[in-house]
Amino acid sequence: MRRDNRVLQADYELVVIRKGAAGWFSREDRLQPHDLQPHRQYIYDEQGKPGDRCGYANYKDYDGVSFPSRLELFRPHEEYDITLNMLKARNQ
Repeated sequence: MRRDNRVLQADYELVVIRKGAAGWFSREDRLQPHDLQPHRQYIYDEQGKPGDRCGYANYKDYDGVSFPSRLELFRPHEEYDITLNMLKARNQ
C-alpha cells in the first residue's frame, strides 16, 4: 500500500500598512505557498473595518507573464461583486 505524504501548508500573508490623509489603511495579501502567487486580497479602512476583497485564480501564461485569468471583486460598501474572466491578453 502506497501512502501519500502530502502536507497542507498555510498561505503566506503579506500585510501592508500605510498612512493616508484620513488615517492608517491596511491591505492583506494571501500568497499560495507553492508558487507565491497572490490568490486573495483584503483591504481595510482607517477604522480597521473590512472593505474590498479580491480573488485571483486560474493563472495562465500570457507571453511569458503569469497572470490570473479569473478576477473576483467584492465591494460590500457599494453592495456589488463582479467576476471577470480573461479570454486573452496582449502586450501593447
